[in-house]
Amino acid sequence: MGQLVVMTRADLDSLLQDAIAASRSLVPEPVKEEGLPSMADEYVTRQQAAKILHLDVSSLWRLEKSGRLVPCRASDRRVLYRKADLEAYLNSKKGGVA
Repeated sequence: MGQLVVMTRADLDSLLQDAIAASRSLVPEPVKEEGLPSMADEYVTRQQAAKILHLDVSSLWRLEKSGRLVPCRASDRRVLYRKADLEAYLNSKKGGVA
């Protein structure tokens, strides 16, 4: 059967710390989120895009039809816009280009 092991609290703490340290070396370090783009933040809905650009949805549609803003179609009904494209459009407006 099993054996009875007697140890002090300090010995047990040391054993646990060693086990924890050994297990950490088996698990890769987590990647910091600031270095990776978040898919949730990468795309926005038509309504969110209109709010970001301070436009109504019909103006957003006109920008799409003129080719000044290109949406990503998630489906026939769902349209998403990349935040980077919205920022580029805003920057072009500030420069007087658009």
